[in-house]
Amino acid sequence: MKRLIIITLIFFSILGSVLFTMERAKHKKPARHLSAGTAFVSFPVGYSGGALVELSNYTGMSNVVLCFTDKSPNSLKLNAVLEKKLRAFMNSYPKTLWFAIKSDGTNAEISEYNSKIPRYISSLNSIPKQYDFSVMPVIYLIDKTGTIKMIYRGFSPTVINDISAAF
Repeated sequence: MKRLIIITLIFFSILGSVLFTMERAKHKKPARHLSAGTAFVSFPVGYSGGALVELSNYTGMSNVVLCFTDKSPNSLKLNAVLEKKLRAFMNSYPKTLWFAIKSDGTNAEISEYNSKIPRYISSLNSIPKQYDFSVMPVIYLIDKTGTIKMIYRGFSPTVINDISAAF
């Protein structure tokens, strides 16, 4: 009888531990979103010479702008402004790389803004969860040290001037 009680206690202890662990996993906190002053999180942005190029490859070499857009009206307005004003920005800040990251909800097409040919197409899930897409468009400005200088959410006709002021 003692043996049955001990086995029953062990069984329910293990079952309780499993259920407790499963419940904690449900309430696990989501990844913290990036903010100005924090380090960026790297992800693949293309291929060069057959090798995968990560965002971290540019740390110490250039400032980087990540411009996330989708098919929303604000993203379309931003793209129209960039078509008109981005070349002047790039001439003023030649050591800055501007990556356009266009989302269709499932995939991300990543290209340097001046390039017509996509550099890299990947699943949107491959972009780290710390990048917040709750408001589109969203632009992350990353300095040479790998620190996020500014996060610009939504649309404004003065977006290029606002970004220029951050550099």
